[in-house]
Amino acid sequence: MSFDIHVESLGEEARGHRFLTFGDYPRHVGIKGIQKLVNRFVMCLFTPVGTHLSDREYGTGLAAALTGNTEHSVLKDLARAAVSDAEDKIKE
Repeated sequence: MSFDIHVESLGEEARGHRFLTFGDYPRHVGIKGIQKLVNRFVMCLFTPVGTHLSDREYGTGLAAALTGNTEHSVLKDLARAAVSDAEDKIKE
C-alpha cells in the first residue's frame, strides 16, 4: 500500500501566510488508509481548477465560488457539484 504526505490545518495562533502544514510530528508524515483518502479529497476540493502543476484538470471551482459574492442558494448547488466533481477525480 502506498503512503501519502499528511497535511493538516494550522490554528489561528500559528497562521501566517500558510493555511496547511505537514504536521507536528515527523512520524505522522507518512499516512495511508482513510486519512490518505480524506486528505486527497480535501486537497482536490479546495484546489482551484488549472492551478495544479502536472494536471490542469485537477481541482474544483469551489475556491472561486467561496471567494466571490455568491448567493446562498447558488453556493449550495456549486458546493454539491464541487463535492461530486472531487469525488470523481480522486476515483481516477
